[in-house]
Amino acid sequence: MLDWNEDISPELQSKIKEQLQKENLLIEGDPDQANAEYHNFKKRKNAGKNISLTELDAAYEKAEKLHSLRNIIGKTINNEIPVGGQLYDNLADYLGSPRVCTLPSASDGCGNTFRR
Repeated sequence: MLDWNEDISPELQSKIKEQLQKENLLIEGDPDQANAEYHNFKKRKNAGKNISLTELDAAYEKAEKLHSLRNIIGKTINNEIPVGGQLYDNLADYLGSPRVCTLPSASDGCGNTFRR
């Protein structure tokens, strides 16, 4: 069970990462680099270069997902440990609809299902 206002434990973050890996839902990459790549695509498109909307959308989605992932299994951009509410919101952003991931509880090994 997540406490909406309490920091999540490193143990829970580790278990979430393991579960995402097991379910082939973990993407690799640096969120800041992905953000820079998106802005580069956008700048080139605005300059008249042949960048498709599909490429631009894919770059945006990758950056968005990596930022959400950082807030799930790491510290936030402000170098803070996320609280339960942030974890829930970022999981919804990361997994999207209708995807589901079963996450083990840090305390009792039971699973919590998050949906968007």
